[in-house]
Amino acid sequence: MSSEANSSPKIGRLRDPVIVRLITFILLLLAATILATMVTRSVVPAAPSPGHGWILLKNLLLPILLVWLYGRAVRLLEYREPREISLQRGTPLFLLGAVLGVAIIAIYVLTLLAFGAATLTGGAGVHGVVPLLNEVLVPWATAVGEELLFRLVLFRLAEEAVGTGAAALISALLFGLSHAMNPGASPGSVLYLAAGMGTLLAFGFASTRNAWFPVGLHWGWNFTEGCLFGLPDSGQADPLQIMHTTVSGRAFLTGGAFGPEGSLLLCALALAGTAALARLTLRRNYWQSLRFSMRGLLEA
Repeated sequence: MSSEANSSPKIGRLRDPVIVRLITFILLLLAATILATMVTRSVVPAAPSPGHGWILLKNLLLPILLVWLYGRAVRLLEYREPREISLQRGTPLFLLGAVLGVAIIAIYVLTLLAFGAATLTGGAGVHGVVPLLNEVLVPWATAVGEELLFRLVLFRLAEEAVGTGAAALISALLFGLSHAMNPGASPGSVLYLAAGMGTLLAFGFASTRNAWFPVGLHWGWNFTEGCLFGLPDSGQADPLQIMHTTVSGRAFLTGGAFGPEGSLLLCALALAGTAALARLTLRRNYWQSLRFSMRGLLEA
């Protein structure tokens, strides 16, 4: 097993048990997000006030704060350097992940067009710097927050207790369930989201052991889907749509009101990427074997 996949604590110091670290990381990230949201709402005026543009600062700074808090928590709880958030290695991986995310959604839209299940028309285009920046930063904030929670915390710590395959399934299922209350969600759409995007992002981290690859993939996926093509992003309509895609036909192709993540077609495309990344995880000797015991959760 690669030393990068499972860093060892300093000699003479034991990491805290998995369950302790899991709860601590989750509470820390959620508390920081809630506090930042409350402060922003109390300071930044609501739209359509011109001062609402200051919301950009929150969308820019909150992800930076969350990454910093995660790094501090790793040092305090695991007594190691958080190499999984290294920007030196992560910058090219972010760009590579973004290209993959853009490509998957573009292939999905082109497939719908080829089957006559979609038409592409001009949308709002790009009007002004602030709206465009917001459409870049909102997916950025979402991608960083969700990847820290679901991949660097849930997947990584579950992997210590149950191995890579089971951890990928657990984190993907929880990722899907976290969108269950979104507009247009159904049991089928949640399942497709978990099986497709959820496992793709899990193995995006597992194959690179760096957060910035799945962050880039997640950002590229969301930006291309919601802003570029104007499709619903897990049931959420993007306020700025550079183009607009009108879909028709069966829900297994279009995903219905939930959008592409609820479609079997996009799930299949994502699973093809998952298979490639899972193979890469094995080739790099990052895959940890299946195991389970309550001791694994309660011990370092």
